[in-house]
Amino acid sequence: MPAAVWKEVMIDSSLPGASEILAATWLEHATAQLWPDVLLKAELGPGESEAILLAVELGGSMVLLDERKARRIARVVYHLPVRGTIGTLAAAKRAGLVKAVRPLLEELSARGYFIAKALIDQACAELSE
Repeated sequence: MPAAVWKEVMIDSSLPGASEILAATWLEHATAQLWPDVLLKAELGPGESEAILLAVELGGSMVLLDERKARRIARVVYHLPVRGTIGTLAAAKRAGLVKAVRPLLEELSARGYFIAKALIDQACAELSE
């Protein structure tokens, strides 16, 4: 996890997911060694910028990004494979790791994570839910 994302989430321990992140002993947080270029500084927040830079440093690793602009920059400018929360949950369902995606997406939404209802419906339809 990029250190900038860690700071964003942990600024308030009552934020959705903060306690789960604190309890995740397997989760590492790292600081990118590359300096953000002008495009990243101008267009994205520190969390998205550092996530992209870490993916570049790690040799084109898949980067988890939900913000549309960040996803486009990661793909087009840095040629990184990108996946979002919905895509990650869909892959987990296809791999048999979760039974259904809709309840997970609805819980995220109820806890304050913005996911458009149309996106939830579209993903669930594609997964035959």
